[in-house]
Amino acid sequence: MKRFHKINFKVLSAVLSLTLLFLGFTLETEQTVAAAASVKNLRLDTTVEYKCRQGDEYRFVAYTSSPTPPAASASNDVVSVKYQRKVAGGYEYLMTAAEYKNGYSLVRVTSGGETASFPVLVDYTFTHSVESDTHQLVSLAKGESYTFKFRIMGGGEPEFVQMYQAVPVAAGDPGIMKVQLVKKDGPDYYVKATATGSKVGEEAYVCIQFPNSHLTTIPSYSSYGGIKIKAGASAAPMKSDTTADFTLAKGTGYLFKITGASKFVPGTGGVFSTMLVSRSGGDSFYRVTTVGQPGQQAGFYMSNGTTTQRVCIVTVGAPAMKSDTTSNFSVVRGGSYTFKLSGATNFVAGSPGVFKTQLVKRISNDSFYKITAVGKIGSCSGLYMSVPGQPAIRACIVSIK
Repeated sequence: MKRFHKINFKVLSAVLSLTLLFLGFTLETEQTVAAAASVKNLRLDTTVEYKCRQGDEYRFVAYTSSPTPPAASASNDVVSVKYQRKVAGGYEYLMTAAEYKNGYSLVRVTSGGETASFPVLVDYTFTHSVESDTHQLVSLAKGESYTFKFRIMGGGEPEFVQMYQAVPVAAGDPGIMKVQLVKKDGPDYYVKATATGSKVGEEAYVCIQFPNSHLTTIPSYSSYGGIKIKAGASAAPMKSDTTADFTLAKGTGYLFKITGASKFVPGTGGVFSTMLVSRSGGDSFYRVTTVGQPGQQAGFYMSNGTTTQRVCIVTVGAPAMKSDTTSNFSVVRGGSYTFKLSGATNFVAGSPGVFKTQLVKRISNDSFYKITAVGKIGSCSGLYMSVPGQPAIRACIVSIK
């Protein structure tokens, strides 16, 4: 159930100013550590403003290839940040809202000259909020499952259980569904509900319990998402080898393995093409290929003829960038060399005053850039290709002889 709060525009103006103060990017020479930061190597799983109550805890992840945990801090004592552990692709941190303090703070993480941040609002009148992507009961036969997406703010670290017959399921009672957290991405939680009951018409709801406040009313539970048992064979449930949302570069494809389903289609047309490659027993292999523009997305659904189940959401990304030259080499001073790039819209030298770059021509997805050695003999520079909104990729290092 969504909650609405009055907005203090003076406070909002202050936090916007504070956010802008910390946004920036430093360009330095190839030989400095900060030059590596031109290829972005730090991002947070939380980018939206996080709202919570005094004393609440919240875990977030800083994704980076750095061998050591990035430094993390807050702009004031409204919240504190503490490193927790190494996780896949990055490092996990625990943010804790201070007791008896209200206001805004900016959580900052710094690594290799890069800084990423997100704002936090601590309000003692705020308990928690939950937004669900599904507001109607999902009909499932025994063995079938559905994944709900919840955006959760405040209340501490949530726990997901089921509610059955108007009350939370008692210990030892199997209920009519199994609830499992399958993914957390910042404030977004993906929870899979699998039907275990067989009595047609029975209902169960996803119950989200918080350390600081336990909900006890049916309307609050039902607004989060629920299932209703329907008739259906207890055959093996439909499965996909891929269930997490992901991005697929424009012009590329991906192969899904779908089990127990006779149909696999995108929910939005004109973004992806789908082709059945082969079938083996109960497994079907579908290749999806991007045909839309970067930023477009579509949900993919599988069906066995009676039940339709969402698999994941796929977003079209920027074209995969490639260079025809990836090995380091040298050119004579005053000499030039032409690179053929695919999927890139810009090509620059990492160190100023070493090479001049010039776009010669573009043919479809290919760009031809000429570099000319204008620096001193013995100097060198990395050459980087990029597209707007994506990290730059180094093609190679060229030196002047």
